Amino acid sequence: MCDFFPKMNEGRRGSASTEASTLSDISAISALSAGSDCHVTARLLDLMTKTDYELVQENGQRRLTAPELTAEVRERIKGAEIFLGRLPRDCYEDELMPILEKAGRLLELRLMLDFSGQTRGYAFALYPDARTARRACSSLRTIDQQQWLEENLFQVGCYCGTTKLQSTGLIQNLVNLLMKTSWKIPSNCTGKTTADCFGTEYCAEPGPERRNHCFNLWEYDSNTGETSVMMKGCFGTNPDCVNKPFHCTQRMKGENRRLFFCCCNGNNCNTNLSYLSYLEQEKDSFLKNKAKEHEEIEYLPEAFVITNPMLLIIIFGTLVISLFFSSVCCYFCYKNIKEEKVVTIKEAHRGSMRPTYKPGNIEFHELKDQGRFGKVWRGTWNSVEVAIKVFRMKDRESWIHEASTLDIKGIKHPNILNVICSEIKGTGPDQQFWMISDYHYRGSLYDYMQTDVFTWTETFKIALTFFRGLQHLHEQKNIDPSCFKPSIAHGDIKSKNILLKADTSVCIADFGSAQVFFKDGPMEKPLGRKGTSRYMSPEMLEGAVVFTRQSFLSMDMYASGLVLWEVLTRSASANEHIPQYMAPYEDLLGSRPTLIQLRDCVVGKNLRPHIPYSWRKSPGYAIMCNIMEECWDKDADARITASCAYNRLDSMTNKTKSTSQL
Repeated sequence: MCDFFPKMNEGRRGSASTEASTLSDISAISALSAGSDCHVTARLLDLMTKTDYELVQENGQRRLTAPELTAEVRERIKGAEIFLGRLPRDCYEDELMPILEKAGRLLELRLMLDFSGQTRGYAFALYPDARTARRACSSLRTIDQQQWLEENLFQVGCYCGTTKLQSTGLIQNLVNLLMKTSWKIPSNCTGKTTADCFGTEYCAEPGPERRNHCFNLWEYDSNTGETSVMMKGCFGTNPDCVNKPFHCTQRMKGENRRLFFCCCNGNNCNTNLSYLSYLEQEKDSFLKNKAKEHEEIEYLPEAFVITNPMLLIIIFGTLVISLFFSSVCCYFCYKNIKEEKVVTIKEAHRGSMRPTYKPGNIEFHELKDQGRFGKVWRGTWNSVEVAIKVFRMKDRESWIHEASTLDIKGIKHPNILNVICSEIKGTGPDQQFWMISDYHYRGSLYDYMQTDVFTWTETFKIALTFFRGLQHLHEQKNIDPSCFKPSIAHGDIKSKNILLKADTSVCIADFGSAQVFFKDGPMEKPLGRKGTSRYMSPEMLEGAVVFTRQSFLSMDMYASGLVLWEVLTRSASANEHIPQYMAPYEDLLGSRPTLIQLRDCVVGKNLRPHIPYSWRKSPGYAIMCNIMEECWDKDADARITASCAYNRLDSMTNKTKSTSQL
């Protein structure tokens, strides 16, 4: 017997519960060719004649795609795909479409199929934006029981933002959970809404190879710290649920997700829900290890006990003197580190006239971007528009690395993103790490090039200021007698990490993969975080990287050549017919190339992005083409330096009338 909350229903039209099918890797057979159900074929053909969608059969799924869903549109959409679970096995696209389109235009519906052409009981629906997806999720969750009975609708489990899931394992567990659970609506349910239907479910009788458990499925909001129960009920035989305590407990160590599941033994053991944060778990683990160490101590036999008083005095005196000198050393080390840190921060921001940062003055207005290592918001700070990059707890090391890199003395430059300050917010598992910087409303080069093009003047200024910023980053020099700027390799040069300013100059951002080199010495340790695979150099793709300063700077230059190529493809003066934006190698490998494909293309075949003949007709563009080709040379030692690239472009400034403003 278990606490019961039917957030998702078993079936429709009074159909019996359907057992879960094994999710295999066998290619699915199209329902259009399944001779066992001609009625389904007729329904799907009727749907195709009434809509403008394209129906495509692939391994294990069938995609219904809107004509406007191009590769570029798909790339821009984030957090707009929802997961639909608990679908009846005889439910197909013609029944799902009318319900899903109540929230808005549906761009794609992916229905998972088994080898017989039947549905696996779950699907994915893609909408134009995250807001529409959330609206669809909300409407599906709130279809009340009466509407379900009268209109022959079915209730499905809906989870928003499947693109944020960290692995397919979470989807697999979720599907297995939704498919294997049996439901009984309690007699005290009024039928108005499913939220009223809390009650008790009586599980099936256990057998020799069958055990019964209770489960909880709930959602955790890391921003507010609130939890909301999604489902409760009986759960079938599962080895993970055996010998669980008489209450539902979930440990959250190392997790970065919103959906959590726990199971337990005993009647109504899922009535109350509890979970342990990673801090508590770390504490438990620490105490257990200490206890284990204590148990393993072997005491000396009595014959080894020291009884000589003089020997005891000598040993005690030695310990006291050692402790005294250790304390003095620790004090001076701490004092020097603290003073050095304060001086570094002051010198890094020397000359800044900004007011002192106060956390209460920060206001969040709009989410601009979201990546692997956090979110970027547009906000205001003391009425000044700023960008706020928010790192999660698990990305703390990335925040520390980026903040310390941008805190290096002498790194300030007009073509390097100006970071105002860094801040730690909150405690425990909800702790956040902020980085506040100048806000540039035009966004990144990548975002701007999706819809806009450049003139010759803008193209030249972008190239010139980009290489000027990269030159400053790469070079090591003495700013003054007391300030040495080390050489810094960016490590992730790409058009998304180059911001476009209001005056069409650019600044380099995102230093999470940067590597700092002091006085030509070896770097302290290789970073675990790598750059973007599309912009990886041949030696990186081959795994033949030499961990030296020159090697890392050369990898930056290879990626710079690809960025320059992207800019020229969107230059109105260089192209007779401006093509639609395409990322490097997209015409050869598509929008999501694998490392193996890139290695075969870049290293094996030594291919590079195509340079049209029209680019070489103009002297200015011809120089840029030469720089581009010298940047992406296969031989890392033969690549041009950032300083040389900048000097070549700078020499054009006085020769070209259209660039006299520079």
